[in-house]
Amino acid sequence: MLSKSIIFPNGTKLNFCGTEELIAAVEKTFPFIEEYQPENITNEVTLAYKGRIKEEDIKMPAGLEKIRGFAGPAYYCWQDGDMICAYSPKEERRGSHLVRHNGKLFKIYLHENEKEDLICRIGRDIVLSDILKQGYFPIHAGVVSDGNSANVIFGKRGSGKSTALFSAILFGNEIPMSGDIAFVKPEKNGKWSVLGWPLRMSIDDKYFNIIGKNPDEKYEERGKYRYVPRDFCEEFNTKWVWNAEIGKLIKADLQIDGKPAMKDVSASEMLQYLTEEGFDSWHWGDSLGIGIKEPEYLHEKLASEVEGKRLTGDIIQYYKNNSAAKTVLFAKNHTCGK
Repeated sequence: MLSKSIIFPNGTKLNFCGTEELIAAVEKTFPFIEEYQPENITNEVTLAYKGRIKEEDIKMPAGLEKIRGFAGPAYYCWQDGDMICAYSPKEERRGSHLVRHNGKLFKIYLHENEKEDLICRIGRDIVLSDILKQGYFPIHAGVVSDGNSANVIFGKRGSGKSTALFSAILFGNEIPMSGDIAFVKPEKNGKWSVLGWPLRMSIDDKYFNIIGKNPDEKYEERGKYRYVPRDFCEEFNTKWVWNAEIGKLIKADLQIDGKPAMKDVSASEMLQYLTEEGFDSWHWGDSLGIGIKEPEYLHEKLASEVEGKRLTGDIIQYYKNNSAAKTVLFAKNHTCGK
């Protein structure tokens, strides 16, 4: 068996043990993370792939109800001696697998048709439990970094959040941190930090047309092209950022015509945007028995302490007409109109 360790910027150390397939998945899920090592390790766990399992091999108590966590499948969860067991049945998305753990050692058994990369998602859930205890809370948003500070981009469905996010990356020289979720936290120095998050990036083929690139069909899924972080970085010649200070909160409100503009937003307006468009009905069930609970949402504090902007206009048309433009819309001191 092979092994690979990663340390998340919050101090969680994950030791993965398994086959070449698992180690390759870890490297694709957490690229460049060694550049963001924390001073102290706050929690260390081992995730060990233990082989295949059949449904008929699962022995669990009767009468259990499924628990759905923040992301991924639901589990049946029960105590077995000094071990906690969590079983995702075959009908669940990414289902059938069994997790047995004591909080430090996670033994993972997969159904015969499941890929070992789902063990990376279990590792992500462990990190999630830790960062919630440390005071982070989620925003339904994409995140990019200019190498120093981060822009948190959010908006309701159809507002252009993804368009703004990918325009910043592909045309504005911004670096991806997350495609759909931002975990943010106030720091003692009065600043706010945001963590990069290892979700797949889903990109529409219209961007390939604009940049004159042919997409690799192996990444096509349900009409979009979906990349784990390493594959996205290689496809679009970028890196991945895992921790940054928040520079701006950007509420996307794009239109199909009109000149792009980045307009100031008051704290009261931003608070309303965050609570209505940056919040989602997430599930907080402790599906793996690792202590996950719903965080405190500090929207009012965030809105009052971080610069707020509203991005409007037609970014795609702008870049079609200004193909040589770089770092225009998201530059720190650029307003791109009034």
